[in-house]
Amino acid sequence: MLFFGTVELGMTEEQFWNTTPRKFRALMDAAIEYKQMLYGSSDNKTKLQFGYIDQIPGW
Repeated sequence: MLFFGTVELGMTEEQFWNTTPRKFRALMDAAIEYKQMLYGSSDNKTKLQFGYIDQIPGW
């Protein structure tokens, strides 16, 4: 997440750590949607799925 925030979104580390999870998710969704429109996706039927860490088997 830190990599995505600092590299892909262009945030400083301070901005990243002060961002709320809701705001970060909104920025992340917007960036991913923009990149999919810009570069296209390999499979148009693929839809991003959102989940929580405790929903991953083994966690």
